[in-house]
Amino acid sequence: MGLKIVVIEDDAEILYIVYLLLTEEGHEVIHASDLEITKDIVTLQPDLILLDELLGNEKGSDACKMLKAKKETSHIPIVMMSALLGIESKAAEAGADGYLRKPFDRDELNELVNRWQKIQ
Repeated sequence: MGLKIVVIEDDAEILYIVYLLLTEEGHEVIHASDLEITKDIVTLQPDLILLDELLGNEKGSDACKMLKAKKETSHIPIVMMSALLGIESKAAEAGADGYLRKPFDRDELNELVNRWQKIQ
């Protein structure tokens, strides 16, 4: 059985590709193009969140800090995604559980998700 994964990505093409790749692997994917969905994370209780750093005028790292600070969501693994240089340090500063550098390939995405699936 797959994971319930929330993907927050404002680039429609990347969001579609990630959605296709993850659903092909049997995961349930809930996707959004902005941080509005973070209001529903407590209810959704995903197994993993894939979170883009640059979301229009918003930063994924700010949302990550907020989710990690709440008792109800602090246990949910968050992986930051970005093509920005220094995403490793941004992810660490935000309290993220990992990062995925864009562009990434199918194998990198699957390997990352499989790591979290083994923990479940």
